[in-house]
Amino acid sequence: MVLEKTHKLTLLNDDEHSFEYVTACLIELCEHDQIQAIQCVSIVDGVGKYDIKNGDFDYILDLKSKLAEVGLVTEISENESNLH
Repeated sequence: MVLEKTHKLTLLNDDEHSFEYVTACLIELCEHDQIQAIQCVSIVDGVGKYDIKNGDFDYILDLKSKLAEVGLVTEISENESNLH
């Protein structure tokens, strides 16, 4: 069974955590590889936010909670393909 990617998790730049800290959190909690994590953090640093994960709502909500526990700020939104 394939889970629908109905929601996305966006990481917001908080100017409080180091590049290295956020990269390590994405590797550990989001299961990003090092290159993917560095690219995500670079975009967040430059643009202010970036979609870091897609998945069903329960998965994204759980991930948001885990990232909040380590002090990272995220927001959940519906993927545009699911909006009618």
